[in-house]
Amino acid sequence: MRLEINILWFEDALDELTAGISRLKRHVKKEGYALEIESYGNLAKIDELSQRQKAGHEFDLIVVDYNLLDGALGTDVASAVREVFPFTRILFYSGGFDRTQLREMMARQGVEGVFCEARASIVDRLQEIVDTIVADNNRLAGMRGLAAEVIGRCDEHLRTALRHLAAIDHDTTFEKVKEKAKETSESTLKRLGKCTTLEQLLASRAVTSMHLFMATKSLSKEKIQAEVFDCFDTYSTEALEVRNKLSHAVQIQQADGTWSLGGDTGLSIDDFPVLRSNFQKHLINCSLIVEQIAAHVPQKT
Repeated sequence: MRLEINILWFEDALDELTAGISRLKRHVKKEGYALEIESYGNLAKIDELSQRQKAGHEFDLIVVDYNLLDGALGTDVASAVREVFPFTRILFYSGGFDRTQLREMMARQGVEGVFCEARASIVDRLQEIVDTIVADNNRLAGMRGLAAEVIGRCDEHLRTALRHLAAIDHDTTFEKVKEKAKETSESTLKRLGKCTTLEQLLASRAVTSMHLFMATKSLSKEKIQAEVFDCFDTYSTEALEVRNKLSHAVQIQQADGTWSLGGDTGLSIDDFPVLRSNFQKHLINCSLIVEQIAAHVPQKT
């Protein structure tokens, strides 16, 4: 799960669609997502892109224009794309043909599972498809996975921040992490007793996401900008607690096919866009914390 909707776009004049793309980005942002577009004018990097997709299902949608660089045709591009991206959504469009004509082209080319649209309506059609992607992700399991992914990435940022803090004052950082982690169970204390270095602490399951947060917060106030620290101050309630609430929520299916959240978490489906926006905010903020603390690390000579 990701906080980005990633589009691979084959188009040699994407600047002409700037206004529409900006509108689409604003629309996606309301759902708590960022829209990322990677564009190419031909198939020169198709093998590399294919490998990236196989490694991490990086692209949610592939958009292909009919007229491309050096006389390349979108029909050939769509065919090649479908060959190496067998199950990814494709949207094929043109300024010179309507939807019916484009479908006929795809049929003659033998390309399956392709949406078709006239160029004048491309952004509206993109919005419809993106809304479907959002709806597919708008499930409890998806939100749980997203929360776990975001907190995991934030944990890595905070571990890096603590390494930077250790480069400034190792002993204080080591003791602070251990102090925060000791505020838990007896079994945790046994695990902590085996940790004699900061790296062992940071790798230990006894040091949780909350411990990383509390230690970084305690040590970083004078080293990061006020607005960054103020944002970090809400990380526990807007990120960590939300992850825990989602893990205890239940999905209740209704007779009409809709569903709602149960489990006495205080959350509802309507909260999902705000939750995603908060996840995005804190992921960016944790990255800023690393950058700003790193600036205080003494330079080696």
